[in-house]
Amino acid sequence: MADTHQTRALRPHTKSKSGCRACKVRKVKCSEARPSCTSCLRRKEACEYDYERIRFRHVRPDAENQTTAPSTAVTTSAAQSPASAPSSSSTSRRGPSSPTPPYSSVGDFSSWIDGESTERRLLELRLLHHFTSCTVQSGFPGCHDEVIFEMWWRDAPALALKHTFLLNIIISIAALHITKIHPEQAEMADAHRVYFNAAVAGLRCAVRDINGENAEAVCISNVLIALPSFIMLQKSDMQTYSPPLQLFSLLATNIPLFKSAWHLLPLGSKVYTFTTAKPHIMDFLVETRKDMYREPFQAFLAWRAVGEVVDQENQEAYEFAMGFVGCILANIENQLEASPLRRLLYSFPTLVPPVFVERLKERNPRALTVLAYYFCLAKAMDNVWWMRGIAEREVFGIQSLLPEEWQWAMSWPLQKIAGFAASGMPPIS
Repeated sequence: MADTHQTRALRPHTKSKSGCRACKVRKVKCSEARPSCTSCLRRKEACEYDYERIRFRHVRPDAENQTTAPSTAVTTSAAQSPASAPSSSSTSRRGPSSPTPPYSSVGDFSSWIDGESTERRLLELRLLHHFTSCTVQSGFPGCHDEVIFEMWWRDAPALALKHTFLLNIIISIAALHITKIHPEQAEMADAHRVYFNAAVAGLRCAVRDINGENAEAVCISNVLIALPSFIMLQKSDMQTYSPPLQLFSLLATNIPLFKSAWHLLPLGSKVYTFTTAKPHIMDFLVETRKDMYREPFQAFLAWRAVGEVVDQENQEAYEFAMGFVGCILANIENQLEASPLRRLLYSFPTLVPPVFVERLKERNPRALTVLAYYFCLAKAMDNVWWMRGIAEREVFGIQSLLPEEWQWAMSWPLQKIAGFAASGMPPIS
């Protein structure tokens, strides 16, 4: 009699060396999204990464000026406030995997953030006031929409008084804004790092226990928490360039998290405006599918390097990305205002197919070139504090990684950067 027992074959997948601990234990593919990967979000499990373990270490006082990788070390006792912390190191423990937060060496949050002191309270009041009076008034994402602007300016700070993780990310972004407009205030860099990692830790716990009480704060925090990753691209080291993988990881969690929180949001919540504000992202996605937006890039999409093989799934991902680029370019040429353009540009890491990000992790030349085409468009709208200089750094950095046979494909993004720069932009805000 034939044996009817069949062993179920494991689904093939690419092993992830930097996945979360839970996925490694279960031996499944990890999306590496922050603050919680897709698998942990679905299973409502704690999502933690090995390199994010909290620790102290001592550093040289001048280390901050020597390197710009994202790691941070807090060299202080628990009694000190963020405002009085010594300088932090930027030496990465992770190597050149990604030039963006979260920071891999930050002190004990329970004693650092929760410790009461007059200095800490004054610092937080100052930064909360700065966020409402300056940061959101300076070209902040989505502020071309009146409802979103009102949410950043009034609703989010009020909600933050009930949810510490949202308060911490607001304070962190305000501190980062100050470092951009007042670079001499070096202590703000320390405040940004400490409060950012505290926000990530707090948001991770909230995501695991999302409910009607915290759903709004979780959604708002998840939108805000990717912004520092975008901003920190301004500081990436050109000599040791690596693709901004953390930016894609942080923004990739937006869609699954919003889906899980949608039915928990209160009626009339301004969070709904993230999806309904103009330009409408879903309408834009439909528009990007039109052949006319990929037409200028057909030669690049059809060309193959010696020995290069592109399967259908990857080809479709590249075509999606180039349609996205072409549609944004058309809006630039049609003189759409800068703020709506930034909304479209900022949505790309959230919407791009995961297989494209997998190719970026491998530093695939075609995926890197597509990324250069995307980032060069930032030059047409970078007259805001959180975007200035990103286009040049990313495009030139990508060019430095590409082999000689791919250099011809970089002529288009390089020409676009030069053209956007020559056209002139209003003063930076």
